[in-house]
Amino acid sequence: MYQVLFLTFLKSFIIISGIAGSDDFACDFIRATDIAQKSSQALICDSANVVTDPPICEWNFVKCNSCGDVLDINVDSFSLYGSLPSSIGYLNFLISFSARKNYLTGNLPTQIGLLSNLILLDLSSNSFFRFRKHPGKY
Repeated sequence: MYQVLFLTFLKSFIIISGIAGSDDFACDFIRATDIAQKSSQALICDSANVVTDPPICEWNFVKCNSCGDVLDINVDSFSLYGSLPSSIGYLNFLISFSARKNYLTGNLPTQIGLLSNLILLDLSSNSFFRFRKHPGKY
């Protein structure tokens, strides 16, 4: 039982501190969309959720700070199909995420609400499910 509690705590610490967050998001994004086929770079993720080559901060459409924290992702007009993974919430330092003019679908992950540094979120011209403005009214 103590091992399970410790492992749960350790995973939470790693995610909250951002140690594993960017690789988790990168691998989930590769799997949830067709970004690997649309990118001019070979984007490879191994079975342990680690981006093998190139690291996410070397992706053409990602900007990071000197510590390796992801600050900006811009995949506008990539003609992406798929959905946004919930692991986007692991990108604690993300300031800007733009995925305009794609074919992304599904629900928006609630974990976007965890991005306390997010200033710009542009998901216009996609096919996300619509939310009702007034619950109970159609």
